[in-house]
Amino acid sequence: MSDDSDSEDEVRVVKSAKTRAWETFRAHISAIRSALKSDDWVRVQSEFDDLLKAVAKAKKLIEEHGGVPRFYVRLLCDLEDEVTATLKDKQKLKKMSPKNGRAMKRMKL
Repeated sequence: MSDDSDSEDEVRVVKSAKTRAWETFRAHISAIRSALKSDDWVRVQSEFDDLLKAVAKAKKLIEEHGGVPRFYVRLLCDLEDEVTATLKDKQKLKKMSPKNGRAMKRMKL
């Protein structure tokens, strides 16, 4: 009987597909920005791959709601700037771990 009362107390929030997709995008973007601050390129690459999968999954939804969200485009621009700045800084590249350096170089592609 206690299981029934517990489930009645829970409030279920209904969200639209667009809201769920945008929240997923923002979560990945937030994780990418956090990883960029700590120069963790392995995590940046992993989160970016997850973000690309989420965008591909929501492709139809994105087309229906006016195209790619502005915050996604902003991330792509910032990410490109960060990759080029890191590639120009030779000292920073030498100090990176091999794993981190490989992940960063994959991001430039």
